Amino acid sequence: MEFNKKDIENAISVISTTIANCEKAQMKFSEGTSQHSLLKNRVKALNISKSLLSESATIRYTNKDLREALPPIVSIISKTTKAQSKYDKGSAQFNRFEPLIQAMFISKAYIEKELGDDNL
Repeated sequence: MEFNKKDIENAISVISTTIANCEKAQMKFSEGTSQHSLLKNRVKALNISKSLLSESATIRYTNKDLREALPPIVSIISKTTKAQSKYDKGSAQFNRFEPLIQAMFISKAYIEKELGDDNL
């Protein structure tokens, strides 16, 4: 899948906002709780995604890091799509989920591309 520069820029913006929101929410939970761990894994996956999408990406990730980043991204897609399905297409509530869903699909594609077909 090919994405244009505007799609990538929008995805980076959405990911940055989502990272900030997750970090803010993470502070509300004690370390060791499932919610804290979920958000920690989500933030790590989103940071990997943001790095891969950035033109100045110089960080190299291990295949293990990349494989571990996929489930949180897929989870965000699943949960957001499910939440979106509760609203009428075209409504404000439905539309507000679109940028996040698009950003996560782009993130997933970039992680999978970085892993290559042999490592999925």
